[in-house]
Amino acid sequence: MLVFAFSSSVQAQQLQLDVPTAPVNEGYFTVSVSGMDNTSGLFIEVANDPQFTQNYQKIPALGDFTQLSLSGFDDGTYYLRAMADGQHSAVQTVTVEHYPLWQALSLFAAGAALFALLVVSLLLLHRNAYRSPNNGAQQ
Repeated sequence: MLVFAFSSSVQAQQLQLDVPTAPVNEGYFTVSVSGMDNTSGLFIEVANDPQFTQNYQKIPALGDFTQLSLSGFDDGTYYLRAMADGQHSAVQTVTVEHYPLWQALSLFAAGAALFALLVVSLLLLHRNAYRSPNNGAQQ
């Protein structure tokens, strides 16, 4: 799992974790943490159940960051909470639903067709230029 972080300042209040509310299609998402004076002991806990017993992961925030990009998630529902200095945020839910394979393959096929059309066009124009009486040169 990859973690990217973005720095910002935080005011003292109750620890709060903000996550995307709509289903995530890409397999990565950004979470924001607020309610901390010092983010040095911040962890994001991730699990497949709200009790944090199945596939539990504890991801440290490396640095003074309040936004973290989490990636490497398969399709499914994930439960997250922030933890710092023994204090937990409320449990948040993120649903990951990747784009379907047929859609990715359709985009790939369309790109391959356009590339083939470009190559054929270039070859035909190149051939026509050398078949002209002056080898494509203008007088």
